Amino acid sequence: ERGTPVQVTRGGGYGGVESPDGKTFYYGKSEQLGEIWSVPVGGGNEAPLPVPLRYFQRPENFDAARSGLYSIVSLPEEHSFELLHWRFKSAAIERIAKFRGAPGTGLSIAPDESFVLYSSSEDRDGDLVLFENIK
Repeated sequence: ERGTPVQVTRGGGYGGVESPDGKTFYYGKSEQLGEIWSVPVGGGNEAPLPVPLRYFQRPENFDAARSGLYSIVSLPEEHSFELLHWRFKSAAIERIAKFRGAPGTGLSIAPDESFVLYSSSEDRDGDLVLFENIK
């Protein structure tokens, strides 16, 4: 036997990613737009992030990196989207890119944080979009 499954969240959870150091699990409480929550992998209290970082449409539209979390958010008044980065050390949220074209489901950060790959669902046809040199 390779291991026993362990329940990580207690009040519901969708999607999610483990931090690169393996200590924290980040996830959504809703299948739709919502806050990002965290819980220690070894057990502990669940809590929303201490900053107003959210995800667009699906909890799969954010990812964890060594320096912080990356997330796609909607700017409905501008009919556009932003890729944001919440830095763990400074707690600052910075805009990495602003773009048009609705994201689909999925966002992935390179291990060295040099690029971000996300899915686009423009006109219901899927494409992959790459943001390079984001550091």
